[in-house]
Parts: sequence; structure tokens; C-alpha cells
Amino acid sequence: MEEIHIGRRIHINRTLRGLSLVSLAKGITSSSKLSRIENGMIQPESNFLPYIAERLELPSSYLQEFDDHDIELVNLLKKIFSYVVFDLKKAQSLINMIDSNYYKYLSSPKLECYYLILKGTYLLKTNDKTEYKVLHEQFIEPYLKKETIRDLPTYIEKAVYYYYGLFYFKNYDFSKSIDSFLNLKNTTTSKEIKAITSYNMSIIYKHLCDYPKAIEIIKEAIDYYSSLNKEYDLALSLNLLGSLHRETRNYKNALIAFNESKRIAEKNSYLDILGYIYHNFGLLEKNEGNIESAIILFISALKVKEGSQKADLLITYREIIACKLIEKNTKEAQNFYWVANLLTEDEEDYHKLLYVFNDYYLLAGQDTEDYELNLDKLISFFLITNNYKMLKQCYLKLGEFYYNSKKYKQSADNYYKSIKLLEE
Repeated sequence: MEEIHIGRRIHINRTLRGLSLVSLAKGITSSSKLSRIENGMIQPESNFLPYIAERLELPSSYLQEFDDHDIELVNLLKKIFSYVVFDLKKAQSLINMIDSNYYKYLSSPKLECYYLILKGTYLLKTNDKTEYKVLHEQFIEPYLKKETIRDLPTYIEKAVYYYYGLFYFKNYDFSKSIDSFLNLKNTTTSKEIKAITSYNMSIIYKHLCDYPKAIEIIKEAIDYYSSLNKEYDLALSLNLLGSLHRETRNYKNALIAFNESKRIAEKNSYLDILGYIYHNFGLLEKNEGNIESAIILFISALKVKEGSQKADLLITYREIIACKLIEKNTKEAQNFYWVANLLTEDEEDYHKLLYVFNDYYLLAGQDTEDYELNLDKLISFFLITNNYKMLKQCYLKLGEFYYNSKKYKQSADNYYKSIKLLEE
């Protein structure tokens, strides 16, 4: 293993400034020696670093004090790790504090790398896509490029696994995301970390439509949260368990999980979770074909969610639109669509909303070409994002559309693709 060393920092800053080895080394040392320093083959002499710092327009101490290992800073960064996992507001204030005096705090390349991973995690969780992409590409990847993660200090190793679990999930690489979270789960001794890791893994398995595995993993999270007496997280995990049972049409067990989640949420006034539960009760009614009852529950979910800052209103609007279209009430469906459209924040929101609303173009006597083109657009997006559940539904809808249009070959092709997804 190559330890995170001062050469990496020099390489990163040289690259950011668009300098070649020759231009940075000129008049200071040979380019070959600078290359060996950047690659960790040799340590730089102390009298060499001030000249490099000046040319890179960096504080001299930032390069010269690279061996400084501040135990107090290590403990502060460990605290930030805990906060980026469990309390983002507290993490933000500490991140701002370090950023305000960056070069003074982070003279150690190893601790700088640790900090950047923590900040990257914060940016991922707050959906600051532009800044985290820059941080990832320009700093985190170059620092970790030649590292064996298991050889890092355990406190950094855990942060790296958590960061990449989120990073791969955000980039739709679900297999690598699961591997990263599993590595974290196997590395940590903290029940709280194991619990939240299990919850995240269950979400990913649900996304992959592997419901038995998702149920197995969320039950582990429930056991952890029960032993920790973390009632909010327990209620949230029970709600997820209920939704997984609903996906497998095990409505009896779904109701048991939802009702227990509801009991805990009502006792503690967890409005966001109550909103999710009413939403899921609506889905149960919709699955049973009770569309009117489903709409009433979805409207109740919206009212509860509006009292919570954490609530996701868009998913409930999508279900109301779907129900209105089942009732062939295109006017109300369109009205709800315009409201929901204002809530979309990213491409995934837009495409999921379009999927739900797309039946409008058939029901309202619109040009069927729009319906077909929208399905093609949706399939392209869900292929990129590895959303197999949505892909299957799109193929089935397109297959039915072509069948009704007497385009039997195209219909068969799409039905076949939906079957292949089930096999995978």
C-alpha cells in the first residue's frame, strides 16, 4: 500500500493549476525527482517545500507541516463522521469552521483526505451535485486512487465505505453501493451504524426488486433499532418492512408492520412517518381496487405531510394522479399533475411523474404519438438508472400499446423484454 502522502497533495494542486512536472520543478529540482515525490517513492527535503508552495500559491506551512498528526483534529473529524451519518445540521457548522481556516487545520494529507471524504458525504446527502462532483473528481479520487481501503486507519476506512455507498447509489451503481455498505457493516462495531447501513441496503434491494433480501436486511435494522430504543428509526424501518410485504402481496404482514409503525409514530407525533403510513394504506387500497378509498387516504397523507418539513409530497401526488386516471377523470388528473410538476427537483422526479401521467395522452384523446414517444424516453432513462421495476412497467405498457395498434412484432418484442427483466 502507498500511504496517503505529501506527494499526492502536490500532484493534486499541480494538476488543478494546469502545471506540468517540468514547469513546477523548473529552477527547484528535476522533474524526475518531483515525479518520484508525487508518487510517494521518496520524501521531499524540508528546504524544497517552501519553493513548491510558493509556485503553487499555497501557504508554506500547508506543505511543510505534512507530518503533523493532531489527535484533537482526529477526534473532531470522527465527530463530523457521526454527524454526517446522523445529524447533518451539526455536521454543517463544523464543516464551515474547518473550511474557514482550511490550510491551518489540514496540514496532514491523511487528515485532509479524511475531511474531504466527510465533506463529500455531506454534499451527497444534501444533494449539492455540482460541488460534490468537483470534490470527488479533483480531490477524493486522486487521494484514494492508489489506496487499498482496508489498509487505511479504521476511522478513515469506515468513512470511505459510507461515502462510496452513497456515491454509487447516487450514480445508479447499486451493486457497488451494496458492497460498500456491507463492508462498512462488517467493519464497524457500532449498532447505530450497522442499523442505518442495513436500512440503506434494504432500500437498494427494494430498488432492485429483490424483495426477499430487502425484507431479510430490514428485519436486521429493526432488531438493531429495537435494542437501541430508537423509536423514530424503528417506526421508519417498520414502514419500509410493510411496503416490502405489500410489494410481495403479503397484505396481512404489511398491515401488521404499518399498524405498529403507526402506533409508534402517533405516540411520538412523527408527522413525516404518519404521512408515509397513510400513503402506504392508500397503496393497499389501490392494490385491492378500492380507488375511491385510496384517494381519500392519499389526500389524508398529503394533509399530514404538509405539516412536516421532511415529507415527500411528490410520491403521493403521483399516486393521486394514477388513481384519477384509473377513474378516467382526466381533468382532475391534469390539475394534480400541474401541482406535482412544481415539486420535481431532478430528472428522476420528472421521469417518474411523466410515467404516471402518460396515460392521460390516451384517455384524453391526445395524439398517441406523444404516448409512444414518452414511453421510449422513459425506457431510455430507466435503463440508465437501473430501475428495473419501472422498466418492466414501461415495456408492458409499450407492448400493450403496440398490440392495440396491431403492431404485433413490436408488441412481442416489448413483452419479451419485460419477461427477460423478471429472469434477471
